[in-house]
Parts: sequence; structure tokens; C-alpha cells
Amino acid sequence: MSTRGRLTSRRVVDHLALPTSAAYRLLYGEYADRGFLDIDSRFRLRAVEPIRRQGQFAGYLTSFYLLHTAPGGGATVSAGHSEANVRSVITRGPAPDHELLHLSPRATHVRFFFRTWSVSGDRRIALLAASSPEALDRAAAEFEAGPESYCAGAARHGDACFSVPRDMVIGPELRVRVNGRDEFAPVGGNVGDLLRAMEIRDPLKKLATLRIRRPFEGAMRPVEFDPASPAILGLVLVGGEELTW
Repeated sequence: MSTRGRLTSRRVVDHLALPTSAAYRLLYGEYADRGFLDIDSRFRLRAVEPIRRQGQFAGYLTSFYLLHTAPGGGATVSAGHSEANVRSVITRGPAPDHELLHLSPRATHVRFFFRTWSVSGDRRIALLAASSPEALDRAAAEFEAGPESYCAGAARHGDACFSVPRDMVIGPELRVRVNGRDEFAPVGGNVGDLLRAMEIRDPLKKLATLRIRRPFEGAMRPVEFDPASPAILGLVLVGGEELTW
């Protein structure tokens, strides 16, 4: 989607009472089909990679990288926490160093690609970063025309291109405020997905006291629903919602 198209979609969502699934598609498109997603401070990145000891698989390391609004638009990236799972024993610590933490201060507009291109022979996910939405569109066009050649020369344009090893998975998650804290849901997920991600085993028990607000026409507006019906669990999240109970 072009920069103008993104702005138009944002205005439409902010000013029309659309079904939540339609609002989501306008904001983010059918990203599973087109193979990329622009990410900003509404998201964080989850990275999962194997832990090996003496050359043998021992467990998984899950790391989280946070996105913050940049002063000139776009986002900056910081390290969150990590969770090492070795034989079902969880150890928390800081997220390890990653190329994302060393972006140029100008490269604040980030696009997540997950098509099965071969970058340097053993990659399948890539993240691009550029100085503006227009520069990102230009970079993406060059990347799609030749992923390997573009990534090799991205720095010459002031861009960044990170190719992800095949044994690592990186994916975006959408930020939602729950009881005053940041929580994260799968991209394209609904209220039920969010509650399950929070390890709430019986979301139906939350409906009696559940309150939801979401951005609309520049302000946070309450979502009206029947607490006796589970239909609200299918509300598709677009980012920025606030849930309390």
C-alpha cells in the first residue's frame, strides 16, 4: 500500500463505524497474502531461536524487541526481555543484542517481510528500514526486484536490510492496554486471542466486568456489547484498544 493509501485508510477507519474485521483490513491489508507488514509503535517483535549446548539442541530462546514512536515519525527499537526455555525451566533476562538495536537514527520506518525468498542462501524473513514512508516504498520495490542485491547495498542508501537465519523466527505482535499494562496479541487476532495469549483459560468468565475502549475519531470510545454473549471475543483488534475488568 502506498503512503497516500495508508493515510486515506487511517482517515476512513477514524471516521466511519466499520466492522472491526473491515477496519483491520483497511489498516493492515491482507498481509498474509501480500507478504509484508509496516510496523510502528503499535507493535513489538518476538524472536524465537534454538538454544544449543555442545552442538545439541537444548531448548528455545524467546526475545522481545519494543517499538517506540520516533520524534520525526516511524519508530525506534529497544531491547525488551527474553525467556530461555531449557527442559521446561524458564529463565528470564534481557533480550540479546540484535541488528535491530543498531539502526541508523534516520531509519525509523520499518517493513516486515516474510516471503520465502532466499537471501544469502539461507534466509526467509527480512526487515527493511528507511528514513520515510516514501523511502520505504522505494526500498521495498528494490528489495522485491532483487532481495539479495538490495540487502547487500542497502546501507549505501541510508537504508537497512536484515535477513533472518532460517532457524530463527521473528514476528510482529500488536500492542493493547489491559488493566493499565501493555499486552500483545497476534496480528489479526481478536479479543479472545488476546486473553488466551495472557493465559486466561476461561475468557467467558471475564465478560461480566469487561470494558473495552478503542480509538475512533481521534478519541477513545467505549465499545458497547452484550456481556451475556461471547460474540465480543471475536472483536478484531486494530491496536490501541484499552481493556479493563
